[in-house]
Amino acid sequence: MPMKLNLITLGLMAAAGQVAAADFGVMHANTSKVNTTDYQCQRCVNPTGLRGEVSVSTGWKSGDDIHSGNALGKEDSGWLGAVSGEFSYRDGQGYQASVEADNLGLDSSRAHLQAGKQGVFKATADYQLLRHSQVTGKSPVWYSDNLLQPSATDTRYPKLFTEREQVGAGLTLYYQDYSAFVAFNHEAKTGNKAASLIAANGVLNFAAPIDNTTDLLTAGLSANGDNWFSRLQYNGSFFRNDIGNLSLPYSDDVYAATPDNDAHQVSLDGQYLLDRTVVNGHLAAGRLIQDADLIQMDGNPLVNWNGEVDTSDARLSVSSLLTAKWRVNGQLSYSDRDNQGSVAEFAQLEWDNVNGAFKANVPLDITRKSVKLQSSYRFSSDVRLSGQYQHKQTERNYLEREDNREDNLWARLSLKPLDNLQLNNCSK
Repeated sequence: MPMKLNLITLGLMAAAGQVAAADFGVMHANTSKVNTTDYQCQRCVNPTGLRGEVSVSTGWKSGDDIHSGNALGKEDSGWLGAVSGEFSYRDGQGYQASVEADNLGLDSSRAHLQAGKQGVFKATADYQLLRHSQVTGKSPVWYSDNLLQPSATDTRYPKLFTEREQVGAGLTLYYQDYSAFVAFNHEAKTGNKAASLIAANGVLNFAAPIDNTTDLLTAGLSANGDNWFSRLQYNGSFFRNDIGNLSLPYSDDVYAATPDNDAHQVSLDGQYLLDRTVVNGHLAAGRLIQDADLIQMDGNPLVNWNGEVDTSDARLSVSSLLTAKWRVNGQLSYSDRDNQGSVAEFAQLEWDNVNGAFKANVPLDITRKSVKLQSSYRFSSDVRLSGQYQHKQTERNYLEREDNREDNLWARLSLKPLDNLQLNNCSK
């Protein structure tokens, strides 16, 4: 197509060519005569003082509907109210604090508090209330002080629900490239759950009470450098059930309670960056403890279950970018569960020369080992070739298959569709 150019157009084209050839980058600016002693960034302002907002909501709920109670956070009918808001505070020394609240006053609510100074410390506090209602049951059994009292005339309509109230706090201290942290969380769980047992006159359905607490404790130290990171951490869990074994008026301990248990673990994690290679390591050792009295039954020689399981875990991962297009990943993992639970001789029914006499319960152990090697190569932005080989070995004791070995190998070629690819149907 012919195009006519006049003198003005030629002049604009010439000027544009000169501008494109010049470099007006900031790095090439002449700042020798600029006084920057009083320079201040007008957009880098850290607001100080207190700011935030708060909202108060209220309303009326008609009817004791379970579904609307789970959705709105209030099951009972009547007036309801909630408080929500966000506040933040910052002073000129770098100290800051923030508060968040959501639906305080309802059956499901939460609050979070955080305060600290960057590079010095950080403190947190949390509160959360969660309630979930199910259905209203129907049972001829009444509960009081771990005693189930059946009634032939009265019927009870208990509400089945769970309510979790969680309170937590944490503190982290920073010093140069080191930090120390500790966190504690307490949860109280109450409510009723559906349960049943076989009594003298048949099956009894009842609402089993829920009243237990769980405490979680985390503490540790961490250190990091320019190309490495390490962390030593302890995790503890402590479960306590405030409901004992349930009994009937004519029979004791007919329904076993959930036993108390503890869990402890010490772990060491580290990461090292060497050029374009990243190495990650993980070591952990723990113990699970469940020490509770057993319900006495004929033929059971154990009075107390001294259950202990020792755990060991190890993992080593390497990821390396050999070239701009070729990446190789590898991983070694090891996991062991050593059951140190009680062992005793139990009387068995004897009906031939092979079966019968006494037989001991066997604590089951399990060990897992894994090796994984993965690689990918990118020929272009549209073509990629990847593959992986993995070997797993699982060892168990006192089972029909005590040693399992599994090998997995796959390869995949990934192609992205071309923009200018067009397929036409030439058939007539």
